[in-house]
Amino acid sequence: AGAFTATTAGGVTVSVTYDKGVFADGVTMVVSDVSEEQALALVGDAVADATEAVAVDITFLDAEGIEVQPKDGKKVNVSMSFGTPLMGENQTLVHVEDDGSVETVAASTTQNSVDFASDSFSIYVYTGDGEDATEYEARYFDYKIEAYDELVLAENVVNSKGEYIGGTWAESA
Repeated sequence: AGAFTATTAGGVTVSVTYDKGVFADGVTMVVSDVSEEQALALVGDAVADATEAVAVDITFLDAEGIEVQPKDGKKVNVSMSFGTPLMGENQTLVHVEDDGSVETVAASTTQNSVDFASDSFSIYVYTGDGEDATEYEARYFDYKIEAYDELVLAENVVNSKGEYIGGTWAESA
């Protein structure tokens, strides 16, 4: 049994655990960022409503620096965590094969992490799609309220769901 953990320059941490015999001695894991623009282009229609993506190229190298995959189609467990949450109601993990084909991968997902098992490694793209509950356009409303012969000005801020975000009051004579 063994484990690898590495973090990309962009702050994505990839942790891998595997059973004995999955990799030969001397194998290392290398992870690198893939730009969001390239990631969205790679997934194409596989995730039609993708609004955001984080992608990582996961590579295993033997002692001579040659790319290897897990032996005999054995799966390894992978956990990827992100410093910044992925927006969107739905998250989808897509594996981009070396030939450019894409497949959706069954995974346990949150906005901050994804866990999955695989026997093939290259680029994995984690996408967010749909409207995010925390991202709403702020709307401002000014009110003039006259109370006890004084004019009270109020500025209230609500999001597009009509939920109160904050406001200020200023009294004027």
